This record gives sequence, structure tokens and C-alpha cells, in this order.
Amino acid sequence: MFSSFWAFAVFLFFWNISPGPMVTLTSRYSVKYSLKGGFAIICGILLCDVIYLILAFLGISNFIINNEKIFYYASILGVIYILYIGISIIKEASKSKEDFTSEKDIIADFKFTQIFLRGFFTNLSSPITIVGMTSFIL
Repeated sequence: MFSSFWAFAVFLFFWNISPGPMVTLTSRYSVKYSLKGGFAIICGILLCDVIYLILAFLGISNFIINNEKIFYYASILGVIYILYIGISIIKEASKSKEDFTSEKDIIADFKFTQIFLRGFFTNLSSPITIVGMTSFIL
């Protein structure tokens, strides 16, 4: 069991640093809000990883993988959410640069809970994460 934990920890490390929606999101919030933004996103992502780990060890991931309808709809919802994130990033980038005139305004816009939840739900709904986490434990 102990060696499985370390193998899974190494897997998660490389999983989280590989290019994908989580890395893009972390980079975006780290650039916009500095260390605080990156930390908030990473906390949300890691909490989601822990939940996936617990569900996988309880056998729920096996149930989801074996039930094609649940897996299909979970994947579709994940794709829709990631598209929503992408569209919101494009909309925010198209705003005029005058919206945030100073670093003080950007810091005032920082909301830890909102950014934390963005990381959590993006990781929760990512089809890549669902398949990767469940296949590792099975």
C-alpha cells in the first residue's frame, strides 16, 4: 500500500505539470494575481485530486467506468465546462486594458474562494483527469 501511494504521488506530480487545462489555468492566475492566484488555483486542483483518489480507492471510479452512460455524460459535462472556461478567458482577454489601470485594482479584484473553486471545478470536470485518475487505480 505504501509503495502504491508513492507511485500515485509521482504520477500526480507529472500529471499536474504536463500541459493541459490545469497548467494553463494555473499560469493564467499566477500571472494575473501573482503567488496568491497560483496558490488558490493549485489548492482547488489538489483538493479535487484528493477527492478523486478517495473515490477511486472506494471503488466508485470502477462503477463510473463500467457504467457507460454515466461516464459519457460526465465526459460531455466536462467538455462543456472546459469550453465555458475557454470562452470566459477569451472574453476577459478582449476587454480593454483600461479596466485594470493599476496593480492595486488587480489585487482588489482577487477573490481566493472564487479562484479556488475555478481550479476545483475545472479539474473535477476535465475528461482527461477523470480517465487518468480512474485508470491508475483500476
